[in-house]
Amino acid sequence: MNSQKHDIVIIEDNPDIRLGFQILINSTSKYLVTDTFEDCETALTKIVTLNPRIILMDIDLPGMNGIEGTKRIKNLLPKTDIVIITVFENSARVFDALCVGATGYLTKNSNHTELLDALDEIILGGSPMSANIARMVATS
Repeated sequence: MNSQKHDIVIIEDNPDIRLGFQILINSTSKYLVTDTFEDCETALTKIVTLNPRIILMDIDLPGMNGIEGTKRIKNLLPKTDIVIITVFENSARVFDALCVGATGYLTKNSNHTELLDALDEIILGGSPMSANIARMVATS
């Protein structure tokens, strides 16, 4: 069994949410948050060196939003999976983020089990997302 942890980066401007995700993820044996950022501009200066397996990306960020950040990071690190984390359940902006390369979508009110299950799903090659967003993708 491979005991190596999967590296995760969090890009989220709310410090409480950022810390909550970090504590939850670091409490597992499978995942390790290697860095966190409050904006895309700062993340972009370090993301290639970090080369995370997964990025949790907020959409509403100061400066560059998470959609543009996702697009730029996917250009730099095409194999990195980016999961959008947002308060919006049925947003065209979430759909836009998926169109520029995000792998999945979670709401910020997801419970800890849902978040960890989504990370597991990503590692297994899946794309965790809400039913509303999945339908928008399927009909596009």
